[in-house]
Amino acid sequence: MSAAVDLVIPNLDGEALLAACLEAVKAQTLAPARVIVVDSGSVDGSRAVAEAHGVEWHALAVNNGFAAAVNRGIAISESPYVALLNNDAVPEPGWLAALVEALERDSALSFAASRMLFTGERGVNAAGDGFDVRGRGGYNRGIREPDGPRFDEPRIVFGACAGAALYRRELFHDIGLFDEQLFLSWEDVDLDLRAALAGHRCLYVPGAIVHHAQGASSGEWRGALERRNKAILALKCLPLPLLALYLALLPAREAYETRAAREGVAGYLRRLKPYATEAPRALRRRGEVRRRTGLRELWPLLTRDSLPYEPSP
Repeated sequence: MSAAVDLVIPNLDGEALLAACLEAVKAQTLAPARVIVVDSGSVDGSRAVAEAHGVEWHALAVNNGFAAAVNRGIAISESPYVALLNNDAVPEPGWLAALVEALERDSALSFAASRMLFTGERGVNAAGDGFDVRGRGGYNRGIREPDGPRFDEPRIVFGACAGAALYRRELFHDIGLFDEQLFLSWEDVDLDLRAALAGHRCLYVPGAIVHHAQGASSGEWRGALERRNKAILALKCLPLPLLALYLALLPAREAYETRAAREGVAGYLRRLKPYATEAPRALRRRGEVRRRTGLRELWPLLTRDSLPYEPSP
């Protein structure tokens, strides 16, 4: 396999996680051309761990979030393919080779999603990303389901969880990088949606297995930033008919799914109010989004778990 791939790992105070991640990277059957650790201001011993493993270390002056870190890594990288991997993720030896082989086989694919399993055999973390325009929004496909035959076949999915994914460089040239306004949370869903709107396809690759200690590097949380980012993404990206549907159903869905259900829709809207000033900016940014796909093509991606995969001729 001749295709070159650069691997970008964002890091913030990941000393306790980074060694296991980098050992697994070293064991890959397809060695990355470059391993680039982008650090967002660690005060622990992360740099010493990275240097002990002989990988590149690029330090940012301040922590501007996941999107800024991976964007810096993508800008530094040079290979035709760019892989992203969280510092709390441990890939199996054939992970990178499986992803690259899938994109090399089919030029119609622009990016690929991994089979991400919770560390400790707690089931599926993500088998690609999904997006339900009927109020749910973005989600990890298969999350917390037992790993099994349902996840053994490659499928076309809405997008990829950026915690372990592979992208053609041309995708970023076409639609842009991750949205740094989102800082942390939903930046991969935003990129997934912009890719779908521009006509790009993502394949879930079942043989690309990663064990992910979700929350070990960023914390388990579902808070104000996530609510804000959902609204920004929708206002910026969704076609107007779908935006109307999504915004009509989102408050009730959020109230139903969170502990704040007792507060109802009114409570959800009160929690979102502090971020209302960001809505005009998000609406102005609609012109940044490249749109080549019609509603008929988009609807299956935004309402179904996944679609059958037929390799292009």
